[in-house]
Amino acid sequence: MEAKDEGKLSEGKDGDSKAESKGAAGGDILDKVSSFVMSSGFERDFELFAQKHGSTFDKAVDMQKGDEHSLEFHEVYQEYLSTFEGKIEGFVSENGSTIEEFRRLAQAALQDPDTDFERRFFIEVRSAEH
Repeated sequence: MEAKDEGKLSEGKDGDSKAESKGAAGGDILDKVSSFVMSSGFERDFELFAQKHGSTFDKAVDMQKGDEHSLEFHEVYQEYLSTFEGKIEGFVSENGSTIEEFRRLAQAALQDPDTDFERRFFIEVRSAEH
């Protein structure tokens, strides 16, 4: 699939997130995943997802404190998790690791007071999605 087809996500063509991420700088799987999610291909897929579902979230602008989100919000969130977690899990596997190893390293990094801000921020954002 080509990314130019609005509403569809790219899947491994030259220049997209898969191709760019394979060349991610050395380091552990946390570093590689961090580079992968910052790649232009992954960002493009995220932007396409946002464009496809933007009208769903436009409704939230008028919500008042205490209003409940619609089932539609939950469904889009589940699609988001499935789409992007699947991409990350596939990337982790392609790089010879497991999601369990990724999570173990993330937890250890959060407990290490010497973990730099950028790495800590990346892990905390990833953790907040669950």
